[in-house]
Amino acid sequence: MNTLAAFRSLLPRRRVLAAAGLMVLAGLPGLAQAQADKWPQRTVRLVVPFPAGGATDITARVLGEQLSKRLGQPFVVDNRGGAGGITGTDAVAKAAPDGHTLLVSLSTSMLINQYLYTKMPYNPMTDLALISQLAKAPVVLAVHPSVPAKTGPELLAWVKANKGKVAYGSWGVGSYAHLGGAAMSLAQDADMSHVAYRGEALMLQDLIGGQIQMAFTSALSAKPHADAGKLRLVGATGDTRMGVLPNLPTLAEQGLKDDAYRIVGFVGLGGPAKLPPALIERISTEVQAVMALPEVRERIVSMGFTPWAARRRSLPLSTSAMRRSGKSWSGSRAPRRTEPAAAAHAACATRRAAFLPGRRARSAVLWERACPRWGVSSQPTLDRGQARSHTHLWRPPRALARPGARPP
Repeated sequence: MNTLAAFRSLLPRRRVLAAAGLMVLAGLPGLAQAQADKWPQRTVRLVVPFPAGGATDITARVLGEQLSKRLGQPFVVDNRGGAGGITGTDAVAKAAPDGHTLLVSLSTSMLINQYLYTKMPYNPMTDLALISQLAKAPVVLAVHPSVPAKTGPELLAWVKANKGKVAYGSWGVGSYAHLGGAAMSLAQDADMSHVAYRGEALMLQDLIGGQIQMAFTSALSAKPHADAGKLRLVGATGDTRMGVLPNLPTLAEQGLKDDAYRIVGFVGLGGPAKLPPALIERISTEVQAVMALPEVRERIVSMGFTPWAARRRSLPLSTSAMRRSGKSWSGSRAPRRTEPAAAAHAACATRRAAFLPGRRARSAVLWERACPRWGVSSQPTLDRGQARSHTHLWRPPRALARPGARPP
């Protein structure tokens, strides 16, 4: 009896606590909106997971400079290169979701690393949110002047005729420069050697010096050396010519219709996954305003990029890309396979989803032929500040080899 009386005496108290809880929940949207309206309240850190001096770094600095003028708070670029972009991206994934630590990176490091590395300190599917895309990022295919090829078809014939003698560079394992070169090597049975560097600047130094013979690189970095006769530009990726290099035909124009030469990545702005939706909307709105400025668009075009400030909601990066492509994997999770072919297929599928938004019917077909049906395996080792990896062929299982198959 005493127990029943005591229980009944607690009922009003429980009702009061429940009512208080409902009041708190009802006030959360207002608190989130207030936080968004006050952003930024201190210095904002723009983390770039690559060394300073590259096109992504300069894009971040242009964006930060204009946001600082517009919002009255400092925007500081923090270069945290290393591990194919994992180091800097992890710092953002684990940062406080208050909008004062953001990520400016390429689609490769924001989307693809999860399929190329067996272990990562963060999960892009759940730990990152894409706030806005900033620009499309085509690249150019550059060769050393000693290479006799002057066009894309001539280069394919040359690497095929010099099997095992050609080396190509990249700014990291899993980058487009790596995957694009690997696709060329496999398609031509050229057995080219891949050399991964700690940044684009180091890669270009060796390309100019003749240590490697070819590389995909940004127009910003390659154009001055090409103008000086130290490099030769063979073509550009994508389906349209670059505004900064109007006389350089695309590889597709030259007859290289494989999707490896038509893919165009993007530079994006991301943040921790738990950023409040109201804050994401506020940041995205400010970014759209900055990217619409004539001086900003002119600077982006001068780097060989195409301004493309597409607003995105707070969906996890890979899930958002897959939804736009019309394709998805069961459970929206990364494949369990870590074999080279599985990683290559997963990477190409995600790249296709991210780089051709809105073209659903076509992307569904390209899924089956976006990548070679052979995988690439890379085991990097450090040598004098450069990460060198050796590629070899690996036959995929039947589940991956048949048309229309998806990574398990």
